[in-house]
Parts: sequence; C-alpha cells; structure tokens
Amino acid sequence: WARVDGFRSIKFGMDEKQVTRAISKEFKISRSKVKRKVHPSEQTTTLNITVPNLLQTGGTAKLGFILGQKSRKLIQVNVIWGFEVMENFKPEEIFEAANLLRDHFMKKRYQKDGLASNFQLNENTMLVFRGKDKKEHMIALTLITPVVKDGDKKKTVLEKTVLKLSYLL
Repeated sequence: WARVDGFRSIKFGMDEKQVTRAISKEFKISRSKVKRKVHPSEQTTTLNITVPNLLQTGGTAKLGFILGQKSRKLIQVNVIWGFEVMENFKPEEIFEAANLLRDHFMKKRYQKDGLASNFQLNENTMLVFRGKDKKEHMIALTLITPVVKDGDKKKTVLEKTVLKLSYLL
C-alpha cells in the first residue's frame, strides 16, 4: 500500500518550526531562503522554497509547504515545475517528469475510489495521476498545457507548460 504522509522527511502534522528545520536539513537550504507567506483570506501559512534539479528531470522546482489556519500544522505540500517557476525550461523535461512520477506512483497500491491516471480534465489540463492511501491522504499530479485560439485553429503553448504535484492530508 502507498503511504502518503508528507514529502520526503517533511511530514504532515509538523509545526512551522519543525517544517523549517526539516526543509533546511533535507534540501541544504538556509532558513533565510525559506519564504513565509500568509494567505490573506484563508489565513493558511505557506513556506516556499526553490530547488534546482529536484528530480533527475524537470529542472528547477518550487515547493510550498502549507500549514493549516487553526492547526498551524503541515496539511499540504505542492511542488511545481515549468512556466510558473522558470522562464527558460525544456517542455519535454516537464513531460518526462510527469511520466517518471506517474510510473513511480503506479508501483504502489491505492484505494480504487478516486484512482485515476492520464485523465483529461479539459483541453488544457490532464490529471496524470491521483490516488488515495488507506488513511484518505491523497497525491494529485496535474499537467497543464495551455491551448489558445490562433484564428480558427487551436494551438498548444508548450512554453507555458506547468506540472503540479500535491500531497494532501
């Protein structure tokens, strides 16, 4: 069975100090490079970092560790590659990362309810993978490749591709 309990050594339920300490140790990043942001309406706190070469492909990634409004404990981790992180990236590396991650996740067992792989949500977005472990914790991997109208035709804008991986409590 898959066990979705956070991201690497950073686990759901950790408080801000524990998450910051774990980020520093896990990614060899000084605490001063961890950017703290409070969402204006949700009042959740996000600790953001940027990591070059998080995977063997995909390039630089932006990671966001989200702490709950009331609990102040880690409830979600988002990892983003592509256009929202870097201006100059290779779209084919983003697709490679999506396939690599999907194949990695598919090696484990997940609840049948909600399990999805390569499901087209709309013309811009594919749900590359979604799965829930026994405790209902979820992994969701989405690939966004914007499509724009070019006269009467539609054109995919590869240079605006985004891959988003979320670990959800």
